[in-house]
Amino acid sequence: MQYSVGVNVLLGIAWMIVVGCGTSESNPPQDTQFAEETHQPGAKEAVETSRASLEEGRNEYVKVVEGQLHQLNDDHEKLVDRAHQARPGTQVQADLHKSLENLTGQSQKVQQQIDELKATKVEDWNALQSGMNQALEELTQSYDQALARYAS
Repeated sequence: MQYSVGVNVLLGIAWMIVVGCGTSESNPPQDTQFAEETHQPGAKEAVETSRASLEEGRNEYVKVVEGQLHQLNDDHEKLVDRAHQARPGTQVQADLHKSLENLTGQSQKVQQQIDELKATKVEDWNALQSGMNQALEELTQSYDQALARYAS
């Protein structure tokens, strides 16, 4: 699956380079140029194929990211269980609850980024990918640290 996402990303970048290199200030505006290209035999189909490829890549990426977030939700449940097992009124229980609040906030931000990614035009989703990767990596590290700190 990761191979397919990588191939789709590379195809999308290549398409953007090809389209971007074909324009200059002496050329007509992009909208006019695009309209002229669609009248050429096969041009419209090539654009639709590229767009479909980008959309497939984005959708696969979203599935992977949502799967990772789901796995982190399992870690969240482990921490909730540990908070319930901690003796009431202890510092450990208070620290666990504070960690859970912070992790919940981080998880909600990652979910918002996923929602933005889904709503973004397929041509623009790559711009959000690095921020999404970073946020997910930070959330993963936060869960790993919390699980290590409050190991049973």
